[in-house]
Amino acid sequence: MPCVLLSRIFKILGQGLGDSLGSRKLEDLGLSAEDAVSLKQKSRFSSFLTTVSKVLGVPVPTVYRDPNGRGLRKEALDAPTLVVGPDVLTGRKGKELRFVLGKAMSYFLPAHWLAGMYPAGHLRTLLIAGMSSVMPEFTQGGEPGVKGIQKQLEVNMSTDERAQLRELVLELTQQGQSPNLNEWLRQVELTANNAGHLLCNDIEVSVRMLKEEREAGQSWSKLSLKDAISELALYTVSQRFLTLRKELGAAITE
Repeated sequence: MPCVLLSRIFKILGQGLGDSLGSRKLEDLGLSAEDAVSLKQKSRFSSFLTTVSKVLGVPVPTVYRDPNGRGLRKEALDAPTLVVGPDVLTGRKGKELRFVLGKAMSYFLPAHWLAGMYPAGHLRTLLIAGMSSVMPEFTQGGEPGVKGIQKQLEVNMSTDERAQLRELVLELTQQGQSPNLNEWLRQVELTANNAGHLLCNDIEVSVRMLKEEREAGQSWSKLSLKDAISELALYTVSQRFLTLRKELGAAITE
């Protein structure tokens, strides 16, 4: 339940922060506007990305090509952005591409909007700012960055968003436990792995992609490879997975 509450809280915080989420510029990433990937040009990558977008119900984000990068990552520009390496743009196909795109696009779900861009420490700052904006009595002194974020939220959030956030914060505080943000990030990655596997539908390929992520030094959370594989194996034989695959039907093609 705490992780579900955190997802709902971070969804509202992401909406409230809006464009002020952007903490980096293209030049900070060693990129320029010329590195933008045109999804209007027909390619295996653009076709699969569009399909994944429709299946997950997530709008296609802005995509940039990092000529020196590998894999996929999410960056906090003016809006959360997908940065991909040449290996993904042209080197992946079929099930491999569906897994990596399914996993990455899961991080663009509203409830996961703030995941994949910030470490647990910064998420804690965002959470404290959000809680303080609707419960002044919660304000903790000495937290770097809290007041600035709190002010942005107070300016940007609608009355309805503030009411929803206060209700969720009250529920969270009544549980009497300190939110475990590393566990939340871990659960988000487990969900993302499931999304990638749902689209891939081949446990051997999905496991190989997880291993390659680790070998490339990519890390979305503190989820271990052993746990990631074990959880994916359980998901593969679950009724939920079988039902969703049946519902997808012909929506996913090679």
